[in-house]
Amino acid sequence: IVGLWKDANNVLHGFLLKDGSFSSIDVAGAIKTYAEGINNAGEVVGRYLDSNSVSHGFVLSKGVYATLDFPGTSDTEPVGVNDHGQIVGSANGGTIGWIAIPKRD
Repeated sequence: IVGLWKDANNVLHGFLLKDGSFSSIDVAGAIKTYAEGINNAGEVVGRYLDSNSVSHGFVLSKGVYATLDFPGTSDTEPVGVNDHGQIVGSANGGTIGWIAIPKRD
């Protein structure tokens, strides 16, 4: 399960609940991190706000974060990932819907 939690300073963080244990999900340098979706492989998608409060998407896979930004838009918000690694989300305040299909070797 993924979701959000707020610390004593009202900063939002993502979380992962796995096997009864919670862990925080925080993109390096982000002022807020939102974990939105997870698949059976444990890949997590969500968004984070940078120091200018611009929203960027992220993918967390095997402990490695990757930024995911929809080209030519002001914000990116991934909300789900399926077991094939396909990610769905929105951009530009929800006016654009998209799907990202991973390139597999």
